[in-house]
Amino acid sequence: MNILVITIGFLCLCGALALAIVRVAQKARRNAGHANVTVMGRGSVIIWTIIGLILVLLGQSFVIIPTGHVGVPIRMSQVVNCVYPPGFVPKIPFADTIDTIDVKLQDANFAEYDGIYAECSDKLPILTNNIRVTYQISSDAESILWLKHNITDIYSIVSEISVSSALETSTVKFNSVEVSNRALLEPAVKSALQDIVDTKYGDGRIEIIRVLIGKIEYEESFVQAINEKNKAQQAYEQAQVQNKQALEKAQNDAAIRRTEAEGKAEAAKIEAEGIAEANRLINASLNDMILANNWIIKWDGKMPLVTDSSGNIVDISALLGGADASE
Repeated sequence: MNILVITIGFLCLCGALALAIVRVAQKARRNAGHANVTVMGRGSVIIWTIIGLILVLLGQSFVIIPTGHVGVPIRMSQVVNCVYPPGFVPKIPFADTIDTIDVKLQDANFAEYDGIYAECSDKLPILTNNIRVTYQISSDAESILWLKHNITDIYSIVSEISVSSALETSTVKFNSVEVSNRALLEPAVKSALQDIVDTKYGDGRIEIIRVLIGKIEYEESFVQAINEKNKAQQAYEQAQVQNKQALEKAQNDAAIRRTEAEGKAEAAKIEAEGIAEANRLINASLNDMILANNWIIKWDGKMPLVTDSSGNIVDISALLGGADASE
């Protein structure tokens, strides 16, 4: 806004200068003998000059600090110990300048081309590329003034040296397999970088929000070893699955056979119990009269043969027939 006002003021001053030049030219022509030349009055020149000066002074009397920024006044190259919030801020014309500081989230990119080397715990060198650090400068007045008094370039507050140091501090905590896991490495680098900026600038003045690592590369020999290890691991896992399936099949088959055997045993037991129960019922239903009746029903009319004490067979029917004849 103030830039626009100052620009209009300079245009007015330029217009006043142009009018003054025209007036001088008119006076020169009239002095040269051109009696019919009308000379412009000085009033127009004075008015436009005053308007231009007022606008320039007005434009130098304020600044508008945008949202997400704070302003620090610099008076005669000295930092004034106050911090302005976003909005309209008055200042002394030509004596004060207002430095605006961005306190929103900011991104800083590192190692976009060359990369940063580091080592993991088993001494394997790795190369990281395209590291993005998201950070935020505190809007606290004390922090802002300290940074203005002590930091030349406040927007280079997170440097590649700091990021490299944080990376090297973090990678040695992980082995060659873990170091490629961004879920482990990136939070570790963020924590190490936060410690570095806290030590350098003071606690709470700079907050590291996030660290993203675009690419992690290993030596070619290690990549090949990792691939072979992955293949071996996959083969092992596949063998484990096959063994588990075979074991489950064997267990299922054994369970089926056991179930079938138990079923047959149960059926045999039930059948034996049924036969025993039937025999019991038959035995319970038999008595002497029933047995005699069954014997008579089934008798064919022949007397049984018996043996004497000497083993001779005696026909009882013959004896009974003799007895009948004697009667």
